[in-house]
Amino acid sequence: MTATGLLLSGSWTSHKNSVFHTVRSPYSGDALEEIVLASPSDTEAALESAIAGAALWRNTPAHQRTAILLKAASIADERVESLARTSMPFCLDTGHMWIGGTDPVAFAKDHGNRVGHVHFKDVRLDIAQRVRDGELSYYDAVTEGLCTPLGQGDVDVKGITSTLISQGYSGWFVLEQDNVMRQEPDSGGGPMVDAKASVEFLRAVAAEATV
Repeated sequence: MTATGLLLSGSWTSHKNSVFHTVRSPYSGDALEEIVLASPSDTEAALESAIAGAALWRNTPAHQRTAILLKAASIADERVESLARTSMPFCLDTGHMWIGGTDPVAFAKDHGNRVGHVHFKDVRLDIAQRVRDGELSYYDAVTEGLCTPLGQGDVDVKGITSTLISQGYSGWFVLEQDNVMRQEPDSGGGPMVDAKASVEFLRAVAAEATV
């Protein structure tokens, strides 16, 4: 079993004089990994790094953020063999994948057996492209309707759902839709309308996929 240190400011900490904790499978109770417990000074260092990182990220243009997502996807593809030797599951976030230029349907087909959690977000690709090109900030894109209820955008929610279910996926489907509200909506209105439409669409798709 390997021991994992702490990643602080881009560097792994030493294991010397560290206190370890055993991570166990909630299913079988088997020991999976030894991790280092953070000390108070480690926590302070992590907070300082996070504050500095937030300031940098806040000033990073949308198209550069997209390039980072694309690079992450590329690295995952390049290291698929080494990733295959681990048991760590993926979180499949459909909207962020599309915005970053990765096809979530292809990802589900290629790595569906490794998906442990799904964040369903539907987006309009015409607006997403403007974010990639640096023409719109993410905030402005959301105000222009980047995110839609499931089934009303360009993400193939039906294809992803049926692909995952056919591969035995039995985890959560979490619904997400970024929105900008400038005033409090009426009771039962606003985001509730879109959330209801998304739930109804996903239920119909899941029922069809399990027939």
